[in-house]
Amino acid sequence: MKRLANMNSYDVRHLALSMLLVITGWTFAQSESINQSIKNDSNIPQIMSYEGYITDDNGQPLADGQYDFTFALYTDLTGGSPVWKEVHNSVSVVNGFIQLFLGRGTPPNPLNLPFNSPYFLGIKVGNNAEMEPRLELTATGYSYRSRIADEVADGSITTEKIAPASVTDEKIKDISWNKITNIPSDLLSQSQTAERQKLSIGSNEKYPLGPGGVPANVWSLFGNSRSDSTEDMLGTTDFQALVMKTDNLERLRIRATGEIDIDSDLTVGGDLDVFGITTLHNTTESTSKNDGALVVAGGVGIARRINVGGDGLFESNLDVNGITSLNNTTESTAITNGALVVAGGVGIGKRINIGGDGLFQSNLNVDGITTLNNTTESSNSGNGALVVAGGTGIGKNLNVGSDLNVTQNSQIGGRLGIGGAAPSSVKLYVS
Repeated sequence: MKRLANMNSYDVRHLALSMLLVITGWTFAQSESINQSIKNDSNIPQIMSYEGYITDDNGQPLADGQYDFTFALYTDLTGGSPVWKEVHNSVSVVNGFIQLFLGRGTPPNPLNLPFNSPYFLGIKVGNNAEMEPRLELTATGYSYRSRIADEVADGSITTEKIAPASVTDEKIKDISWNKITNIPSDLLSQSQTAERQKLSIGSNEKYPLGPGGVPANVWSLFGNSRSDSTEDMLGTTDFQALVMKTDNLERLRIRATGEIDIDSDLTVGGDLDVFGITTLHNTTESTSKNDGALVVAGGVGIARRINVGGDGLFESNLDVNGITSLNNTTESTAITNGALVVAGGVGIGKRINIGGDGLFQSNLNVDGITTLNNTTESSNSGNGALVVAGGTGIGKNLNVGSDLNVTQNSQIGGRLGIGGAAPSSVKLYVS
């Protein structure tokens, strides 16, 4: 297999190749920064048109058909490794001529090279060796104009030369702060005023910021794009607080030590997870569920102990699954005082143990057996294990195991047996 023909009649094809590089948007500029911006612009096609003529060893055009081609770009005429490579399968050859687009191979491999140095094109057909010599890519005359991109002098691009709204955030990749001069004094903070003379024309000095910092007045109200969370930030680089204001009043302050001060209400739309101790310094007393230093509209789940220094007011049910201990030792002399005061009724599902006197100012209904284990003897109506100031109604038998002392009149509607069983036929039986 022979290389591309070097006959004069086909030199025009090589010239057309060079011209097509310009037509498709590629110029071999010496500015790597401009080529880098071209590489990052998805609107510029990263392809190159190519036409060639191939002959065999006898100088005859390659037979018509479908052939596989491999194209590679090198930075040297001979040797070295390709900096770009692409395979084109089933390329049609007609009368020795081929026509295709480099960058649209099988699969496509875009030409994302900077084109800042000479390149040489190597071509291989099928499994044959690469043709020799390699073809050097050349530039057109007008493409040399692009070399001035490396020679733009400071101050040559003025506002008069930039169309309105042509420079947007999306088109700015980076800023060299030492090129920004003559910043109006009203844009400088008070701490920077003493240093603003350092930004005179021709000076490369910056403000005395912390490492990696930039002037704080550079902040887009339209939002910042292309930010990198691993490097970019909003904050200070020295040991100073970050303050945010509205209506020229301080609303939020992040101290240099990390604490956050908020001067107004804080509304949290989602979950709030606090891993440290939370202290509420507001001392407003609570008189209902709708006021106080802390108001919670929904339920509160507390996994551990809660200590309440003042009164606890529950306007709904209080369910306690564990033991409740009231450590207050105030004695109760009425239903309105004591360690525990209940305005309504109390339902107790099991035994109640009372260590002191029990005072009942209303009815006491006991559905089960009542046992008084106190063994104090009674010598009159004012002492004993059970003392009743008023009358006592007993619907069934009364059994007295010892003496019965009656100091007032007693009316017995049934039979009474003294010293023996109650008589069956008389009212009183004395043994």
